[in-house]
Formats: sequence, C-alpha cells, structure tokens
Amino acid sequence: MFSSNCVIVTPAPEISLKSSPVRAFMLNRLRKNMNLNLLHFGVVHENFVDLASRVIISSKSPESVLSSLKNCFGIKYFSLAQRIYFDSLDDLCAKAVNVAKGVLESGTFAVRGKSFTKGISSKQLEEGIGHHLLDKYPKLKVKLKGCEHEFHCLISKNTAYFYFSYLSGAEGMPTGSQGCVGLLVLPGSKKSDLISIGKNLLKFGCNVSLISDSPSESIDELVEFNNFKPLKVFSIAQAKKLYSSGDLTAFFSDSKTPNAAILVSEIVGVKVFAPLLV
Repeated sequence: MFSSNCVIVTPAPEISLKSSPVRAFMLNRLRKNMNLNLLHFGVVHENFVDLASRVIISSKSPESVLSSLKNCFGIKYFSLAQRIYFDSLDDLCAKAVNVAKGVLESGTFAVRGKSFTKGISSKQLEEGIGHHLLDKYPKLKVKLKGCEHEFHCLISKNTAYFYFSYLSGAEGMPTGSQGCVGLLVLPGSKKSDLISIGKNLLKFGCNVSLISDSPSESIDELVEFNNFKPLKVFSIAQAKKLYSSGDLTAFFSDSKTPNAAILVSEIVGVKVFAPLLV
C-alpha cells in the first residue's frame, strides 16, 4: 500500500537550459529557499538528495513539506512519493506491486520508469513492474497513451521512488537568483499594486528591496513570497548610490501613465520600469 515518505521536487524547466555553473547556482539558491520555508513552518526533514535534475526531500510529514513550499518560486511540480530499498529487479517489482495495492488494481495504466542504476535499464524497469502488476491485478490493462493511471518509478543504486501524480508548484525562478532591483514606495502608491509588482519580481527571481523615504514603510504581505525574509528598505538617496555602484540594477514603479512614470524617473535620476503602464 502506498505510503508517502518523501517529496520529489521538479525545478522550473528553464533552469535546465542554463550553463552548468549557472544551473548549479540556481539549484543551490532553490535549495536554500526551500530550506528557509521549511524552517519557518517547523517542518522536520532530512537532507536534500539530488537525482536527475530533481530534488528529493525525505520527511515523516511529506504533506507538510508540500504546504510549506506552496509559495516557493522555482518549483514546477511536486510529487508525493514513497522511497523503498531493493536488492534486485525482481525484489523491486515485488515491492512495486505492494506499493500499488489499493491505488492501482483496475483500469488502464502505464508505468513510467527512469533508471540511474547500472545493470537495469529504464525499459527493463517499466516492463518488469508492468508484468508483475498484470500478474497480481488481472483487472488492469496497459494503455501507454491516455491511460487512467500512471505509475512512476525512479531508481538510483538500490533506492527506488514511487509516485502516481504531479502537483503544480509556484513556478517562476528561484528568488534571489537574478539581479537586485528596487520597488519604489512613494506617497500615493497603492499597496495592492505594489504587492502585485513585488510578487512578480520575486517570481522572476529578483532580489527586491523597497525604496522609500518613510523609514517605517514595509509591505509585510510580500514576506511570504520572499521565503519569509523581510525585504530591505532604502531611502531614495541610498538607492541612488546603490544603483551607481551596481548593487541595484533597476527601479520599478506602480505608475500607470507615461507622465507619472516620467516624474518618478526624475526622482531617482534614471528611467524606471512601470509594469502597470497603460
């Protein structure tokens, strides 16, 4: 019977298109961000395990892992999975039958296997599990396209991970993996607009700071999308210096008209980006 004891995280596919050093940097940033979310919610977990562009998080409470990472950008999919250990292909197939009990006993199905174990190919993995399932559950019928159930299995060395479905993540890129930008918080700024812009910038991977001459200004609603790290706040004068030194690469405003965007640009001395411009 299926009993999840880990979560398989599939990062945003754009990360895989990067060069090896950039990909490594982004995946490392994603792991740090996931760890911040897990720590915030007090979710106990084991070390992250990398497997073929996926990150596997083992935990006694995998559902809590899912809920704690719902706003963590850079994740395409989650899968609740069961990790088991095996001695041989026959042993693995027998255990796969037991995992499928109560979930996959009738209807059409397909086995989707990926092997990273020497001596066992992905095709052997799929065929072996499929044959054992058909022998045990005669009401099952193989259907490779458009099936009712998919039974996924990843194996590496003597470890197998079984799962049945994917859940969507927050997508985007890992927050903090791109440049540092400033979000202007000026008199008359609408908080809901700033939250929308800030959230999208974080989703694009930007490291966002608030730019305001009101020292107490903050937008607490953005913290949960920033892996529960408070956003830094700089005055306009400080922001200009940071821009000159390259520590800030751009300014964003909630301006909605060209004239308003021009006025804001004059305040900071450079052209601002205005995503809400109509």
